[in-house]
Amino acid sequence: MRYLYYPGCTLKTTGKVFDDSIKELSKILEIELVELPSWYCCQAIYTSLYDTPSLLLGPIRNLIETQKEDNKLVTACAACYNVLLRAQDSYFKDAILRERIKAYLEEELKNKIKIIHFFELLEEKIELINSLIKKKNDYTLAFYYGCLLTRPKGIALFSNDVNPNRFEKFFSQLGFKVVDFAFKTRCCGSYLTYTVEEAVRECVEKIVVSIDEKVADEKECLILTSCPLCQFNLENYQNKYKIFYFTYFLLSLIKGE
Repeated sequence: MRYLYYPGCTLKTTGKVFDDSIKELSKILEIELVELPSWYCCQAIYTSLYDTPSLLLGPIRNLIETQKEDNKLVTACAACYNVLLRAQDSYFKDAILRERIKAYLEEELKNKIKIIHFFELLEEKIELINSLIKKKNDYTLAFYYGCLLTRPKGIALFSNDVNPNRFEKFFSQLGFKVVDFAFKTRCCGSYLTYTVEEAVRECVEKIVVSIDEKVADEKECLILTSCPLCQFNLENYQNKYKIFYFTYFLLSLIKGE
């Protein structure tokens, strides 16, 4: 099936390995991803400041570009996914905000776009993925969800789950041992990495301690994530566990690496 794909800025720069693994996986699994012909930065952080509608123009313009060709849009970056969802939700819920945003636009967003996280497409392909895996390893997997896939309630992919476990179920079905840890949805420190490093270090330390409590051998555990910023913070503020994008890890299994 063909899907329009929104990579976002980070997947074209520091998160390029994420983008590359998504595209390679898609080819192997016969998922046709077509990059949105013209796209804008989603602005990385959703703003709830209604007196600055210009801050929602990026994500809304991406959805307008999508509606020219389809009513569905796939993304994988947790930040992009969160911002696109929340911007669209605000646009259609708040008539005053919508009119203020439309004043900046050349055309309007007419109908809601179905925003799909790439993981949802992989869930549909799990039997095929299982048959393609050439080499399974003995690693225990700890999936770090972070903030943006689980908030706000009622909108985000895992927002209605007190203890989300879809990633754990997915990898369990592939034959892996997974660990459920208490801090898997706690903030990693986010953009404070640029201003208050000590705060980020403290956040990451709590995540690591939470995994420690569930893992017997730290050398046999990997952390998987779907957020470039989480990936960056977990890589740079601890050295106990290796961190991988979940798509990169899956691709390595299929390649037998």
